[in-house]
Amino acid sequence: FRPMNLWEAGAYVRDNHGLQLPAALSAGEYAIWVKVYNWQNQESLPVTGQQAVEDGTAAFLQTITVATP
Repeated sequence: FRPMNLWEAGAYVRDNHGLQLPAALSAGEYAIWVKVYNWQNQESLPVTGQQAVEDGTAAFLQTITVATP
């Protein structure tokens, strides 16, 4: 819960964001991915770690299950 410019390399940072799903979304399993941008110029920033894609543009977070009401 602190600005990204204060994050330290290799540090664990908890950052909370809501995800609004479309009302018509079908039930099922969905993969959640993250991509990080520089807010000043919208330039994509590199993503590293075990869950990052090979080209460093995004990382897999987890799979969620959407159930029907």
